Amino acid sequence: MDEQTTVESTEEENNVNNMLIALDDSTLFQNEEQVTQIIEVLQSSFPQKEDAYVPSGKTSFFAFLILCFGFLLTVVLGSILDFGLAMIDGWVDELIIGWFGYEGAQQLFSSEIGIIFFLFSIAISALIAAVNCLLPTIMSSQIGTWGKNRNTFLAGIFSFASSAVLSAIFFLPWVDGDTLAPTNFEFFFIPLNWVFIFLGLIVLPIITVVINVEAVKAQRFCEKTEIYLAESIFKVLPIAMTANLIQMFENQNWSEIAQLVVETPPSEEDSQVSMILFSEDNAETAFVNIKFKAVGIYIKDPEKEVNSENIDKKEEQWLLQSIQIDKQTALNIKERLSSS
Repeated sequence: MDEQTTVESTEEENNVNNMLIALDDSTLFQNEEQVTQIIEVLQSSFPQKEDAYVPSGKTSFFAFLILCFGFLLTVVLGSILDFGLAMIDGWVDELIIGWFGYEGAQQLFSSEIGIIFFLFSIAISALIAAVNCLLPTIMSSQIGTWGKNRNTFLAGIFSFASSAVLSAIFFLPWVDGDTLAPTNFEFFFIPLNWVFIFLGLIVLPIITVVINVEAVKAQRFCEKTEIYLAESIFKVLPIAMTANLIQMFENQNWSEIAQLVVETPPSEEDSQVSMILFSEDNAETAFVNIKFKAVGIYIKDPEKEVNSENIDKKEEQWLLQSIQIDKQTALNIKERLSSS
């Protein structure tokens, strides 16, 4: 029974190694299902792990004040950008009215060519919505670092508030029953301004919170020295090295890992395994992550001619290993690998 188990384990290991070699060689697969099956097997053989770094959730009164400042700055800058975009739409309308007169412009807007102006106004509103989502995300996560905020809830609250306030200013009909953003249209009898109100006041702020929380989680911080960590080492290896790298990593054999990375030429293929060191010279803690990236190239329609238009690829990447290390270990790894 033990021999049978050993044989099955060996066959499974060989099967996984063949899959890794196929991806490393950029093999052209016959269909997407083959790539999906390979990725699923690899995800089972090399399961995803949780990141060793978890934000402490700590913050300070100074961080709160900084986030308040960021909120005000976001609303002011966002309003300027949004108002500028809305002015562009209004300027185009005035230009058309100046050329054709009011009645002529109304006829033009109602004609088939009017769809162009309709889509232009929708595009302007979409850009305003994008500003209301992206700007709060960038401002809340980055300005929060000035006060060393590690509290994802606080960052999420401020990003939600700034996004919702900007959307309320430009999508609520508070200007003589109209909105500042160009949304006064109907599409199949549906008032589009209410669609943008729903998106702006509910959907976009929620998306902003999700993005912002993930951004704060990615801002690795040493609690002992109160220093943010940066990506100091990034080495890419062929995926054929995955099993060896994981085993060395689990044993925390850093000298062998450094030797493997130094002696192995960097991978130039899409599929790869990477080692990332997050550290700062003065920080007491650091983190090492191993990430796996699988890219399978396949033929979209096997019955058609194989050319660039009939070839696509599927990509998945996940975290294989993550561990917290001390300052001296990080410095030793950095010294060994920075010159390679």
